[in-house]
Amino acid sequence: MSNRFANGRKAFGFCDVCGFRFDLKRLKNLVVKTKETQIKACPQCWTPDQPQLLLGTFPVSDPQAIRDPRPDTNTWFQSGVNALNNVSEGMLVIQWGWNPIGGARDFDAVLTPNTLVGVGQVGQATTSPVAPPGGIYVNYSIMPLTIQQAAVNIEPAKTLFKDTLIGSRPLGDITNNGLVQNSDALAYTRFIGNPSLNLPAYNTYIENVLNPYMIANPVTYAAYLIFT
Repeated sequence: MSNRFANGRKAFGFCDVCGFRFDLKRLKNLVVKTKETQIKACPQCWTPDQPQLLLGTFPVSDPQAIRDPRPDTNTWFQSGVNALNNVSEGMLVIQWGWNPIGGARDFDAVLTPNTLVGVGQVGQATTSPVAPPGGIYVNYSIMPLTIQQAAVNIEPAKTLFKDTLIGSRPLGDITNNGLVQNSDALAYTRFIGNPSLNLPAYNTYIENVLNPYMIANPVTYAAYLIFT
């Protein structure tokens, strides 16, 4: 019997996670709790099955109690060394006490200090993006979608990023293939989140050409900039 499906070695498909286009053969099904799903992901979005999701799937025995134990019965005294550096009675060199831990008796808290009390401090940190001279910087969050719009000829992105040329190169042509495509939007997404996934030339173009050109023309590209 002949195969009911075409070979598909040249077919393309869209990642169910990020929506970018890839060769269909590069998309892999996600696996959740050892079960293969029908969600196909590209190499960048695909992740292996998460082992923590399998908690409770297999029986685990981790008993803590000891059968017929023989604990230290001389626990009226502080174990180890007290605050005066004198060896106290007791077998275990550990912090000992009731609730609160340490200070076994109210009247000898000085001699049995509570070394297990956690001391912390809550502070406040303020961060802000580093703006180029003039208090203008690119709104990274909307740039991948903007380049996608330019790739499918949606205005005004088409005019600003596809028809605008730097030499003979469209402004949004990050991958330098003469076109503005979804691959350029993906390159900008990686530039924002994980630049190491990009070719160094892509990051250099974004940093030294694309972004500075937009900042140098703030009136034209105002919709894609943030002014401080």
